[in-house]
Amino acid sequence: MSTIVLKYVLTLSILLGTQISLAQNVYERKIDSLQFTTNVASSCRSTNVLEECELCSSCGDVFFWEIIQGKDSVIPLLLDKIMDSTLSYAPNNYAAMQFRVGDIALLAFQEIIHHIPTLTLAGIEFSSTEAYSVFWKHLNHSYENRVHFVTALKQWHMANKENFIWVSSNAFEICDCSGPHPNGGHYALKKD
Repeated sequence: MSTIVLKYVLTLSILLGTQISLAQNVYERKIDSLQFTTNVASSCRSTNVLEECELCSSCGDVFFWEIIQGKDSVIPLLLDKIMDSTLSYAPNNYAAMQFRVGDIALLAFQEIIHHIPTLTLAGIEFSSTEAYSVFWKHLNHSYENRVHFVTALKQWHMANKENFIWVSSNAFEICDCSGPHPNGGHYALKKD
C-alpha cells in the first residue's frame, strides 16, 4: 500500500472511531442523567412520545425515549446502570415508592428487548394480589436482591444474545403508550 492510502485509511479509522466514541459518550451522559428522571412512562394518550404531550403528563421524560433509540449500542451501559440504587425523582406508582436509577435503566432495557422473564430471573412468582409491584419491592428490598437479579439478567442476555431478532413494531413493553414507537420496533427472542 502506498503511504498516502495508508494515511487515508488510518485517518478514516480514527475519524470513525471518534464518531462512534462521541455517539457513545452522548448515550453515556443521557444514561447518567437517569437520576434526574421525574416521569416514567406508564400510560399515555399521545401519538408521539418524543413530542410534548398535551393530553397527559405520563409519557415519560423525553431523554428516556432518546436513550431507547440507542438500541443494542446502549445495552451494555444499561446493564451496568441497573446496579445503581440511587433514588430518582420519579415515583413508582406500581409499588408506592420512588424509582431507583437502576429501575429506570431496567425499564429502558425492557423497552429495547421485549418479553424479558424478569420474575423468573429475580427468583420470585407473580402475585395476583400485588401484581408486578412484587417485583419492584423484591428488587429494592436489599442490595443483594439487586445483585442477584442483575447477575441473572446478564447471564440471560449473554446466553440469548445470538438469538435476538429485530421486530418492526409500534408495541410498547412498559406502558400503554400508542403511536409510532421511537425505535420503530424492538428485539425479541427468535421463536423455534
